[in-house]
Amino acid sequence: MEYKAVVRNVKNPRVEIRNGRILVVVPPGIDPESVVKKARRWIERKIEESKKLQELSKNLKLYERPDSSFRKYVISSIEKFSKELGVTVKKIRFRKMKTRWGSCSPKGNITVNTLLRHLPLA
Repeated sequence: MEYKAVVRNVKNPRVEIRNGRILVVVPPGIDPESVVKKARRWIERKIEESKKLQELSKNLKLYERPDSSFRKYVISSIEKFSKELGVTVKKIRFRKMKTRWGSCSPKGNITVNTLLRHLPLA
């Protein structure tokens, strides 16, 4: 199993898989090979899941929706659902996020991934 090892001043070792590539981040003094051996089944499972998702996504269509119409749609949807749920939204932010579609904070702030504009409204 091929991987790239990086030694950083981190507390705990970790394995990252992005685009089928394996990155092992370890603190000084930890053998990356031992981390890979320990996580081998997890790594294999995640790579297999990634391949399946890539295969499923081959035929999906990406939409080119203008940013302004996307924002209007999201804001109106949030207003609608916040009324239904009886919650107050303080702030809505839009940003490009790598690992989430969005998030909400206990303070009532909502962050939405701008890449959602490429997906169907449904």
